[in-house]
Amino acid sequence: MIARYKYRIYPNHIQITKLNQLFGCCRYVWNQSLAYCNQLYANGDKKPTYTDLIKQFITYDATLCV
Repeated sequence: MIARYKYRIYPNHIQITKLNQLFGCCRYVWNQSLAYCNQLYANGDKKPTYTDLIKQFITYDATLCV
């Protein structure tokens, strides 16, 4: 038997703003990772590993903060 739980949250306005910002960041990271993987695939390279993606974002994040 598989147990299932269902949760619902009722955030206030500040929490809604923070959640929207968090989901926007997650969407941005996903889209950038997908674009990077598609670029490698188009060039005929192998699929990047998790470590490769992390390295890509560390260098990309450093350019954003400057």
